[in-house]
Amino acid sequence: MRSKKFGLNCYRRIHACLWAKRYPLLSEKRKTIKMEMKGLPLPKGMEIHYPENLEREELTLSLRFSNSQDLISGLDEIKYRWEQERVERILGMLRE
Repeated sequence: MRSKKFGLNCYRRIHACLWAKRYPLLSEKRKTIKMEMKGLPLPKGMEIHYPENLEREELTLSLRFSNSQDLISGLDEIKYRWEQERVERILGMLRE
């Protein structure tokens, strides 16, 4: 007898295959987002959740923190990295 977890994993694989056939561009976008998220060194206690429906150009991510201290440090980290990326982008434009 197979476990419930096995059945759930099969369902997810089938769902992913159907999604890829129905929405090939969106499926590729989801794959890219997942790969980018895996590469992010997230602060302790932070999780990223993204919507299943990626039809719009905008993408809203939900950030969940385990407690208020993690929230404060996580937001500081995000702000710092965003500013660094922005500065690097501007410097890159100036070099061109």
